[in-house]
Amino acid sequence: MAEHQVKVSLDISIPWSHVNSDGSDIRFTSSDGVTELSFWLENWTYGTSGTLWVRIPLLSEASDNIIYMYYGNDQAENASDGDLTFEFFDDFSGYVQTQIITHEAAISKAISWIKVAQDVYVDGIDATGVANHYSYPSGPWSGPDYQEVTGYTIPTVFDQYHSLEDANLRSRAIQMSDWLVRMQNADGTWEVSIYNTGQVIDGLLRAYDELIISEDEDERAKAAGYLSAATEAGDFLVSTQEADGSWNNARCFNGFPHAYHSRMDWPMLRLWQRTGNDAYLTATVENLYWILSLEENNTGWFNNNGLQLSQNTRPITHAIGYCAEGLLESGLILLSEATGANDTLLTIAANCVDAATRTADALLGQIQADGSFTGGAYYSDWITDEPDECLTGSAQMSIVWSRLYYHTNNQNYLDASRAMNRYLVSVQGNSANTGIDGGIAGSDPINGFYSSNQILPWATKFFIDALYLENLYGGDYEYSVTGIDPDKWITVGSPILEFVKVNDNDALSIIGNDSHDFFITTVNTGFTDFILETNVMLSEDQSPQCVPEVGFRYTDIANRYITQLRGGPTTNDLFLRKYHEGTWYINSSTPYDYSADLYYKFRISATGNAITLFFNDIEVASPTNAGGDVLSGGICLQNWGNDYPVYFDDVRIRKIALAEPEAIVGTVEEGIIRWEGTLSSAWEVAGNWTSTVPGLTDDVVIVGADFAPQITANAECNNLIIESAASLIVASEGGLTIENDLTINGSLIVNSAMASSGSLIVNGTATGNITYNRQLKPGSDATSDWHLAAAPVATNSDANTGKVNTVFQWSEIAGAWSTTDITSALPGHGYNIRQEEASDGVISFTGPIVNSDLTVAASSPYADAIAPDESYFDRAYVSGRSLENLGGRGWNLPGNPFPSAINASAFINANYNATPSLSQFDPNYVALYLFDGTSRRYYYVANYTGWPSGTDLSATHIQAGQGFFVLAMNDNSEFLFTRAMQEHSTATAMLKSGGTDDRWPGLQLKVTHPTGEVITTVVYNQETTTGVDPGYDIGLFKSGQDVELYTILPASDNGINYTRQALPLSVADTIVVPVGVDTEDGGEVVFSAVTVPAGTNKFWLEDRTAGTFTDLSSSTYTVTLPAESYGTGRFYIIASTNTPTGVNLPEQETGLRIWSSFGKIIIKGPVTNGSLCELFDLQGNRILKTHLTDGDLNTVSLPAGTGGVCLVRVTDGVKVTSKKVIVL
Repeated sequence: MAEHQVKVSLDISIPWSHVNSDGSDIRFTSSDGVTELSFWLENWTYGTSGTLWVRIPLLSEASDNIIYMYYGNDQAENASDGDLTFEFFDDFSGYVQTQIITHEAAISKAISWIKVAQDVYVDGIDATGVANHYSYPSGPWSGPDYQEVTGYTIPTVFDQYHSLEDANLRSRAIQMSDWLVRMQNADGTWEVSIYNTGQVIDGLLRAYDELIISEDEDERAKAAGYLSAATEAGDFLVSTQEADGSWNNARCFNGFPHAYHSRMDWPMLRLWQRTGNDAYLTATVENLYWILSLEENNTGWFNNNGLQLSQNTRPITHAIGYCAEGLLESGLILLSEATGANDTLLTIAANCVDAATRTADALLGQIQADGSFTGGAYYSDWITDEPDECLTGSAQMSIVWSRLYYHTNNQNYLDASRAMNRYLVSVQGNSANTGIDGGIAGSDPINGFYSSNQILPWATKFFIDALYLENLYGGDYEYSVTGIDPDKWITVGSPILEFVKVNDNDALSIIGNDSHDFFITTVNTGFTDFILETNVMLSEDQSPQCVPEVGFRYTDIANRYITQLRGGPTTNDLFLRKYHEGTWYINSSTPYDYSADLYYKFRISATGNAITLFFNDIEVASPTNAGGDVLSGGICLQNWGNDYPVYFDDVRIRKIALAEPEAIVGTVEEGIIRWEGTLSSAWEVAGNWTSTVPGLTDDVVIVGADFAPQITANAECNNLIIESAASLIVASEGGLTIENDLTINGSLIVNSAMASSGSLIVNGTATGNITYNRQLKPGSDATSDWHLAAAPVATNSDANTGKVNTVFQWSEIAGAWSTTDITSALPGHGYNIRQEEASDGVISFTGPIVNSDLTVAASSPYADAIAPDESYFDRAYVSGRSLENLGGRGWNLPGNPFPSAINASAFINANYNATPSLSQFDPNYVALYLFDGTSRRYYYVANYTGWPSGTDLSATHIQAGQGFFVLAMNDNSEFLFTRAMQEHSTATAMLKSGGTDDRWPGLQLKVTHPTGEVITTVVYNQETTTGVDPGYDIGLFKSGQDVELYTILPASDNGINYTRQALPLSVADTIVVPVGVDTEDGGEVVFSAVTVPAGTNKFWLEDRTAGTFTDLSSSTYTVTLPAESYGTGRFYIIASTNTPTGVNLPEQETGLRIWSSFGKIIIKGPVTNGSLCELFDLQGNRILKTHLTDGDLNTVSLPAGTGGVCLVRVTDGVKVTSKKVIVL
């Protein structure tokens, strides 16, 4: 049997004391002890029992099948996963907050609903206003069209015309306006209502504003008509106002004046602004004073604010929102029109805004976790006894909060608006029924107290405005809302669905419509033979309006099975019916007495036409099947009733078998090696472990013990868990390889010393933090205060207080250092660390390790890729960079991101390619350049030749915590660190010598001078050439020492000074290598070398000026160099068995070699006395003019501040030599 689910029942026989109290550490594997199996934890009573289901890939029916259960990790996270275990699963918790809805998507759906509402009724052939409402769940639309709501919907439609760029919306807004003009009463009113008339004025004035600026003459004429209609209405309102400023007559809604008439004042003020008729202003101000007098003790709550007299003591949020919005917008208009500090309008304006703010602030305190209000209506103390939400009021208050955020920049208002809008989006209609889809209901739940079972145009209008303003003022936002998983379920009809907590479990609440036709069904319709189980609860057991239904083998309404759990007062049974081609069969009824608020585990076993029903694992019914075959389909959940919800949880389908597989718990096996630490801290001592010293295939758990383990040599294991009270130390000479996963709940410390570094390699995934103690040379003197270091963790939380003085980060773009914090260090990036005087040199990095390959972006002034012999001065530059703005010239500072050494050749091979466009390295500098804070010089690590570039440097590895410079090919370069580069090289210090037994033939030439020493290397190999060999010929990275030492290509000088050069071994004795020495001050220097003979050839240093040859294998050479000695031409390296003779001398150089060094231009080569030397910038401006002297070497001091790229031109008679040089 393949992929079957098997129940595992745990009892008191298992060692509960080793198991986490919530079962989070439970894991199952197949018989190999390695392959993890998916499982789901159904029930759990710690210490007593547990029920789990395990998915087993293959079950033998002929013999026993062994699986293993693991436990004992106190920090493990729960791995129970029903989706991976069953054929189908939903516990209605996994999809919460995964449905992402944007402003635009929600608004677009709502606007589509508004369009449908407008198209319900027409006037002849013309569209009219919006319908009154849609009756949930299946209609009809109610009319006639609502003039008031159409009026204030017009601005919304125009707003969305501009926002969505939908020209149809503009046409619809104009159609609405035209219809309202046609519907105006002779006295100027609409719908014989004071308030409704004010709302229509609002819409007509917006239409006026839109069309009066039109280029179309007919539209401008329409605009004038809109203003005329609005003016007639305004005149009527002025003429009917009471002496106290209120409107109180038979045309007021329900016959009394309302505080929410403030939303009439806002349109009246806009009418005053457009006509200049002060009568509108006067009427508005008087009404606002009357409304402000109704506020209850400055609480933001207003008397006379009910839609009905009976609601005046407890107005609904719809009326509260009307009042607050009207006061706020009226106050803002009056503030904009006030002409001076003493203007009487300022007082009323400020009072209106303040009152609206008090209302908004009071309702801030009524927002619940899901964004909804605590109720739909409030008493004067802001207490509610109405649990249902009035969705219109909710949207209106979101609008008020957004407007206040815009004018105050108070983040609390934006947060409130977003929370409310997230909630509103979650209850927006989502149905194939266009009367529902996109619309907003009157209440939540939909059958609540306000406009019960109705989808409302005014609620939808305010919903659109709420989302639009939040987006306008707060920027783009996505709403994460609860919803059924669209990959699992689809909705049939329009059931009311809600995610709720029942007994602290997530569950799905469903309310239906007195039919079998409102439900959710699985997307998968291929369930044939199966066992279906779900937990189901009735919220009311004595009503026919609470009837859970579970359907199966559903393909359509006419072909399916349904089961019903029918409660009292008269039925009390478990009912089964089958539909086939629209005819029902079976109608089986089995008596069963239900109780409300109690979960029943309902099981359906279906094999062909054999159907068996169970409650709580006890068979209840096995009815005789009849009718045609219904053998395959989806699963359905529903509720017949429409008053009381039913709850479903843990719906799952598993495979069926003739006989249920049975799992028997066997004996406890200790499959993990645990640290006991009773003898010592030595990892390698078997007596410290429960069985033996771990190997590469062993799983290890470190627990708190008398001695914490310490690794002082190479150690390894398969998986490693460090428990919360435990610790592990990897000493500076130790290395730990973890083949799979590392879990750190306690502490793991890796130490290092000056000459060695602890090493950690995790080939799987590591969780938790390590601490890597990187030993640097302590102190703050000039020989120890600068170190190129890198964080061997993904993020560092250790500030190293008292140790680190300053951390510098390098900007290639600026070509400069800037300061940062050590806790801001990024993985894969290098930094310069300067220590405090009292520092012991141990810099700690604490954080998670890097669990994946890492790419570090590099920058460069160059946009192109070049071969080794191409000119740097002819390169293409990226935008903003040029010869005048070279920045760091492509030198970037990455660093080893891992807590182990990395193989330098592996890094080079991953990042260098002979095809220029595929290479990250500049081909003349394929190396990693390190800085020695002691000697204050740069070294390199490159392709292995056996020769380190310094006596304190590895030739093969870059240690953990080491930063280094690289020269990027171009601005698109990205240097890759792979986990496969990691190697234990504990004896490699930050600067450590390599061995000498496998060095290539060649020599390392050293010049010792009064302030230090410099080195250059020449090696010979059968595969290298006299040209450029990338990765072997390494360009010089100048370190700022008083003396620089290098060689140049013997075949043809390409302008690059090399710190290492590789040449062909077979012709070693025919190659003369020019050696360059640059020194500004001159003085005594000593040449010496470490050599490996090239066959029988030894290496000689020729001083052509002195006419001497020195055998470098046995002698040193001391010479005093004059000040301002630069370049090649005096010293050469020659390979020869005997003392070289004249035949070994190189050919004389022709032409001039020009470069910059020590703030001077160096001109090497013969020139005539008095030859002209000129220096130009790249705009052609001459910077300097001087004359040269007769001889082979001339130096020209540069003016102060000269930098970047310059053009040097030397005129010697008729011979002109020009060259671009970079001045640093």
